[in-house]
Amino acid sequence: MKVTALTRAVLIATALYDGVLGGVFLASPQQALGWIDVPPINHVGYLQFPAAMLLIFAFMFAHAVLSPARHRNLVGYGLLLKLAYIGVAGGHWIADGDLPFIWKPFVIVDAVFAVLLLVCWWRLRGNAKPA
Repeated sequence: MKVTALTRAVLIATALYDGVLGGVFLASPQQALGWIDVPPINHVGYLQFPAAMLLIFAFMFAHAVLSPARHRNLVGYGLLLKLAYIGVAGGHWIADGDLPFIWKPFVIVDAVFAVLLLVCWWRLRGNAKPA
């Protein structure tokens, strides 16, 4: 698979994943929690703000698909998003051991995306075209 094909596939998959996740938790956070038997939270804003940020990153990933080499920096920012979630949620999972199950699959999926984004970001070095 060519670098651009791999990168485009990863960016599209990440955009879809973040977009769907963000859209669901922005539009109906309490209902989304109810689908997986998690008790309601005391304020929907605790989920809606990160959900809105996921939507912004989904748009960013979708934009980067148009010219991955030119937008290598966006791939790096997306990688940082994934590392931030892994660091926070994964850190609590490791340190406390009591991370609610709902967040564990997201840590694992984000870890996979982080590795893929790192590979793409690394392979795009030197291919970047001036803006």
